[in-house]
Amino acid sequence: QVVLSIQDNSGNVINKVRQRASKGSARIAWDFTHFNPYSVSANTSRYNSGGALAKPGTYKASLALVENGVVTPLDGPISFEVKAIREGVLQGIDHEAYHAYLAEVTQLYKNISAVRDVLAQSGKMQKAMTNALKKSSILPGTIEPKLAALKADLTRINRSLSGSPSRREVGERNPAGLGNFISDAMRGLRNSYGPTPLHAKSLAIAKELFSELKAEVEQISKQRIPEIEKALKAANAPYIIGQGID
Repeated sequence: QVVLSIQDNSGNVINKVRQRASKGSARIAWDFTHFNPYSVSANTSRYNSGGALAKPGTYKASLALVENGVVTPLDGPISFEVKAIREGVLQGIDHEAYHAYLAEVTQLYKNISAVRDVLAQSGKMQKAMTNALKKSSILPGTIEPKLAALKADLTRINRSLSGSPSRREVGERNPAGLGNFISDAMRGLRNSYGPTPLHAKSLAIAKELFSELKAEVEQISKQRIPEIEKALKAANAPYIIGQGID
């Protein structure tokens, strides 16, 4: 692959554009955006689009060939200027404020992804513990209510994060949740003017909602699930895949 790396005036790598290497002349282009803040996994590769728009200023570009783990510099870094096509009627925020806002949004996206991950694992464990209970040496009535309450709370938190999937299927509007506010906050980074006070307010609300949901998810993963696991083990339940070694 040929990799085009973009650095800002402080030397920070803000984006990398990859393209399959081939013989002859070719073009590779940067779309004037930063890395997007979305999560990745071993199974899916998220395209690097939808990131914050780069502000006018001085940037550097360098080109390298990556082949079988060997990196060969081809050119650069060279400096270039990003200029606005036209001057806006209103003056946008300065670079420092813009990048501080971008850092806040990026970190919040990472934190939300981590909580989503823990929430997904908790949902799988709830289902697995429900199956394990069916083969446990204990009479019905003790663990069932705890598993039912856990399932209800996981469903509620998922809806707070992503909205109701049944509403989306029929085209109904979901009540505003964390996902709506963080998306609104991100829109402030996709124009040359920069985030407005309204975008900043959406970010503040998103951070507040996230703090509440994070506390609930942590309690579920660190307290409620281990307590139910302990009760199941005491009832001679079968091993649950992923439990690990005692």
